[in-house]
Amino acid sequence: MWSKPGRIRRLAIAVVAIPFALTLALTLTFYIADALYRFPSEPVAAVLHDARTAAAGTTPRMDQDGRWRSPVSLEAVSPTLVDATIAVEDKRFRSHAGVDVVALARAALHTLIGRNGGGSTITMQTVRLLWPRDPGLSSKLSEAFRALQMERELSKDDILELYFNLAPYGSNIIGAEAAAHRYFHKSVAELELGEAALLAGLPRAPGSYDPRLHPHAARQRRWQVLDRMLNDGAISLPQATRAGRQAVKLQGVPSAGTMSRYSRLAASGYGPIPATALDTAMPRVFHLGNVHTIPAGSAVPATQWRRIR
Repeated sequence: MWSKPGRIRRLAIAVVAIPFALTLALTLTFYIADALYRFPSEPVAAVLHDARTAAAGTTPRMDQDGRWRSPVSLEAVSPTLVDATIAVEDKRFRSHAGVDVVALARAALHTLIGRNGGGSTITMQTVRLLWPRDPGLSSKLSEAFRALQMERELSKDDILELYFNLAPYGSNIIGAEAAAHRYFHKSVAELELGEAALLAGLPRAPGSYDPRLHPHAARQRRWQVLDRMLNDGAISLPQATRAGRQAVKLQGVPSAGTMSRYSRLAASGYGPIPATALDTAMPRVFHLGNVHTIPAGSAVPATQWRRIR
């Protein structure tokens, strides 16, 4: 029989050796796969080229699929929107290598207990936006592999630039610049904190948080973004208070159905639809007021929340 010191020594060796062996096996697997499936850089280069050659504050235009787009460089994106996006989507974005092991473990636990899994980093989301796939385990593994490749090929700022040009922001709006123009009639560089927090919360579930269709959910989501920023030290409590109380005015955005009708009209030979016609297709103005309930999982103590309200 083993002595107690011997058992402890073997257990300690196993605790060190097993993770090391797994890490080595995963590393070898990655490099073999990397050699067989090289990172497809052409689509990435095309998006970055459009973003870096576009004039700042370019008015959005509708593409052939009826979606509003406006290329924008990262330099022209409000730092507040960058901070808000990282806070709510991927707080360890600056430190991980494309895959956040902590977030994946938490997502797996949530999945086991029947809650929303999540766990995708900004890099993984960018991969999904570039190369859409059906949901599933194989898709998640593919996203993780491409995310690791992307982090080797590109800088963190490059990845953010891709994200802000590809992310969906509700209805038929793609990219942060188009969203700022279509919702607020301003450039993404000019966003105030309350507006940036609203936009940062949309890509995770643009249909569910669409402020025109679901204003209460949009207000709650905006508070969640501000709460994350406050918890991460990106903003102060007074800043969160002011932004949360800000009644954001949303300019009317033509619905997807309206865009479809205009697209069919243009395809029939009518010609390009003037932007003024699209702007008047839905001329309402939407207001986002205050939220009077604490968002689930809020990091703000109840005493401070009363001050925010």
